[in-house]
Amino acid sequence: MTLGKFAETVNAGCRMLNGSITSWGRTSARNAAVGGSPTSRHLAWFAVDVVYDEPIEAAERRHVWETLGLHFWPEGDHDHISVPEGGHF
Repeated sequence: MTLGKFAETVNAGCRMLNGSITSWGRTSARNAAVGGSPTSRHLAWFAVDVVYDEPIEAAERRHVWETLGLHFWPEGDHDHISVPEGGHF
C-alpha cells in the first residue's frame, strides 16, 4: 500500500465514523516520548491514532477499518489504525 492510498483509506474511514486523527507520522524522538515502539509504523507515516465525535462500539469500528483493509487496535482513549502486518510500505 502506498502512503497516498493509506491516506485516502484513512480519510474514508474517518468520514464513515466521524473520526479525527490525533497522531500520524512521528520523529524517533516524539515516538520515544509518547512510549511508542521502536518499530512503530508511525515512524514511516503508515499508522494513525483516531478519536470519534460520538461513542461507537468497538465491533463496529473494527468492522469499518478491517473492511477498508487496515489493522485496527483499540487503545482506550483512541484507536490505532495501520497498514496490516505484511502490508507493503
